[in-house]
Amino acid sequence: MLTTRRRNLSPLKTRRVQQSTPQQKNEFSSLEEAMVDDQAQIKEEARLIKAFEDWEKQRSRAVAKHYKLSQLEQSRAKEERRLERKLDNMVIQEQMEWERTQLELVEQAQRQARGNQRRLLRDEHARTLEIDRRREGAAKITRHFFDRLAVLDPEPALEMFTAKRDELVRCCLELMRDFADDNEIEAFQAELQESLQREVNTLRCRQRAFQQEQRVQTHKKQVHQDMRRAQYQEIQTHLQAKRDTRTTDRVVREEIDKQHDLQDQRYRAMQARKKQKDLDVHTKLLEQMRLKQAEKAVVSLRIEGKTSPVLRTPYWSDEAQEAQLDTFVRSSPIVQAPESPVIRGKVRCQWYD
Repeated sequence: MLTTRRRNLSPLKTRRVQQSTPQQKNEFSSLEEAMVDDQAQIKEEARLIKAFEDWEKQRSRAVAKHYKLSQLEQSRAKEERRLERKLDNMVIQEQMEWERTQLELVEQAQRQARGNQRRLLRDEHARTLEIDRRREGAAKITRHFFDRLAVLDPEPALEMFTAKRDELVRCCLELMRDFADDNEIEAFQAELQESLQREVNTLRCRQRAFQQEQRVQTHKKQVHQDMRRAQYQEIQTHLQAKRDTRTTDRVVREEIDKQHDLQDQRYRAMQARKKQKDLDVHTKLLEQMRLKQAEKAVVSLRIEGKTSPVLRTPYWSDEAQEAQLDTFVRSSPIVQAPESPVIRGKVRCQWYD
């Protein structure tokens, strides 16, 4: 495209060169040289691009060929593996058939063995149940015998146990002798002897505990008697102390009553004196009032325009004013106001009340 452009511009350039100045001609020549160099560079780049495109095509063809070859190799290997798996499956199937046959044989033998074992176990279980039933019967006999001993006192229980022990062992062994073997009978006999020995130890412990309890009861009775005796002595001592205290309190109360009676007598005497004194004062006042009434009826005097009093001046009035009344004569001495007596009442005593 650049070549065409240059070719199209050549006549214009030629005309311009022909019409231009020498300086412009030099510039045009340098420009033309530069354009020639650019065209050469463009051709070189086009050649390189074409060479790269050719190499790219060759590489893509080689890659496609290699891919096809690899695809063929993979399909061939896949087929070989399929054939190998088929052969392996056939071998495995034959092996499994053989193993299944062997397992069936082994399982059949195991079923027979389990059946035999179950029969043996059933027989053994039935025998064990029978032995357990007989042992339970023997245990019931011994338990009944032990229960009979438990309700007795320790000493009679020991005597009865010593007398019946051999008979109990014989009766229990008769239950096991017809069914169990010698080893089981020996084990049962050893167990029976052990239980009997435990019962003997229990009875002896009961005897010792009973004796200890008897001693404790005796000691308790003695202690109780001593305690009751000490309590009785303490009660008697306390009663005697109470009697002495009551006697002392009675004497003290009598003395206090005497003091109170004496105070009451003094108070009554004082009240009588006060009453008599009040009566005397009242009598005197009545007498004075009577005299004043009589004087008021017969005397009517006026001194310096003042009315002379007829009645006497009360005891609370100012007697200094009586001196101004020349005609007033007191008919009787002045009665003093009675004093309030000191009343000494009974003093309340909580203990005495």
